[in-house]
Amino acid sequence: MERKTIARTFDELRARKQIALMPFIPAGFPDLAATAEVLPAIEAAGASLIEIGIPFSDPIADGPVIQAAFGAALARKIHVGDVLKTIKGVRDRMSIPIVAMVSYSIVFRYGPERFFADLSTHGFDGVIIPDLPPPEAQRHRQHRPAY
Repeated sequence: MERKTIARTFDELRARKQIALMPFIPAGFPDLAATAEVLPAIEAAGASLIEIGIPFSDPIADGPVIQAAFGAALARKIHVGDVLKTIKGVRDRMSIPIVAMVSYSIVFRYGPERFFADLSTHGFDGVIIPDLPPPEAQRHRQHRPAY
């Protein structure tokens, strides 16, 4: 299955005068098997791209529903590596872009260079780091995937 880039996805939507639908899925809720099962179904239902939330222990800006989902995932001892493996396991059945939403504290602890490389090799097409100020984000721009 041919994998679309984020840029191509938005170019195609623009050409058709359509907006993007980017559902948010908290990885590991209710479990990783459900995460893997729902992703291709969401694409089949018409999503343009999918945002995968990597569980974090203190998602204060995400609201009570996402906080509860992340708390449940973390209670099951889900780690970043588990999320990466789950995405890699379904990636060949999907063509739309997948974007990670993650707290910078996770990126920092994992090691930024290794984190961004692992995202790319496991099938992610982009990353949203909502708690990383733009001036500080500039030094991480070189980690963008090449595709």
